[in-house]
Amino acid sequence: MKLYDLIIKEISDMGIAVEAKNGMDAARVGNSRCLLKVKEKENPEDKNICMIRLIIEEARPDIDDFIYKENDDPNAALRKNVKVFCKLLNADSFFTEEELEDMIDELPWDDFEPMKEIEFEDIYTFKADATFVEPFIVKHGPIFDKRGVRVSVCQDRGYMGASDIIEGVELWLLEDMTFAATHFCHMEVRDDPRNEEAIYRYPVDIKEAVLDDLYVDDFLEDMQFIME
Repeated sequence: MKLYDLIIKEISDMGIAVEAKNGMDAARVGNSRCLLKVKEKENPEDKNICMIRLIIEEARPDIDDFIYKENDDPNAALRKNVKVFCKLLNADSFFTEEELEDMIDELPWDDFEPMKEIEFEDIYTFKADATFVEPFIVKHGPIFDKRGVRVSVCQDRGYMGASDIIEGVELWLLEDMTFAATHFCHMEVRDDPRNEEAIYRYPVDIKEAVLDDLYVDDFLEDMQFIME
């Protein structure tokens, strides 16, 4: 169970509609808006005060099996979470359990040290990069409290004209060896020698955002690239 800072949006007989105050909490909750019931009031005697603490569970898929423990070896934790994620992607049983195990075992696990060999980066809500004589970079709002590396991209739609615009979902591997997802919109203008691009992203529920568009073999291929 976790404590989060949330903004109360609506109160009804069914419960309280809340919204995470910042991108980091929204990412942890898994969905920036959700309906919860009151567990504890900070000042139950004063009805004019709406300071309410809510105790909620993290909304990540099969969270009990999807947690990196601090005393775990990162290699073992990553392998465990890759297996769990593959099972979620293989919900329609396209591959047998034996085939899935064999596919996962083909990844270069031996002597692989994630914290040393993966280039993690901060994940920002907004980032702009313009390059001509000198680079001009703008970054705002780290989404997660840990850095990550982008594993897969599922494109929803795109446009190519004076600029290229792509919208879709990104799958990230975080430093704690768990996975997270973001929705993004990326715009790029190329006019050699100038290059300008901007990307906006926000966290989304990993099960709803990724599982319908990502296939097991594509995911493992992307993981192979990350680990090599």
